[in-house]
Amino acid sequence: MDLELLITLILRIIVSFACGGLLLRSWLRSKKRFFSDFPFVFSLMFFTLAVAKIIDAFIAAAFVPGDPSMAFLSWIRLRYSVMAINTIEMLAIILIIWFRSKRKASILIFSGYSLAWILVLLVASSYETISKTLSYLVVPVMIALIFTFVFTYRQKRLVNKFNSLVVAIGTIIYAASQFIRPSLTNMGSSAWGLTWLSELIDLIAWALIFWGFFKPAMPIKKDAEYQEEIVA
Repeated sequence: MDLELLITLILRIIVSFACGGLLLRSWLRSKKRFFSDFPFVFSLMFFTLAVAKIIDAFIAAAFVPGDPSMAFLSWIRLRYSVMAINTIEMLAIILIIWFRSKRKASILIFSGYSLAWILVLLVASSYETISKTLSYLVVPVMIALIFTFVFTYRQKRLVNKFNSLVVAIGTIIYAASQFIRPSLTNMGSSAWGLTWLSELIDLIAWALIFWGFFKPAMPIKKDAEYQEEIVA
């Protein structure tokens, strides 16, 4: 058992549940609530992430990378199923920002993307096939998410909803960690290598994403409120 990895995963589970709970509480305190509200959608993302880390902790404790057993493949399928939910939730954020008024287009993109995940998880017969194939589904969403938050920051859009700069930085760090994760897994003396380090980087990334949605930048928020008063 990789103790460093297990400790890092437990920390991620606790932090993810805490972030999800705080965002959900913030959403519940709103006078008007919609399921498309950012705090609600991101609270679901953090809860999903916590479940994924619970599965990761079990896999890290019970298996080694590349285990040829069917049990390992079954757990990997379950883990990537949860990852699919998490990535689909990211896609939902993009659709809310860009296609809020285009309901049919949003449903078509959302359904097509979800179907692609289902087909890969059903057809793929090995861990290598699943991980490599699904990377092609994750990368476009990550790029679109980064572009979206950088765009909203530069255009000063949705400034009263979230801090685009902080969220963009967190998303970039998270995307970078996904690219270096395979290399870190192959480093070190333990079975899972330095995977714990990539988990720690992910923790920092998601903490930034949480903070960007939980506490919009006060100067930006005050400026937005001032502009609203002028217009009124």
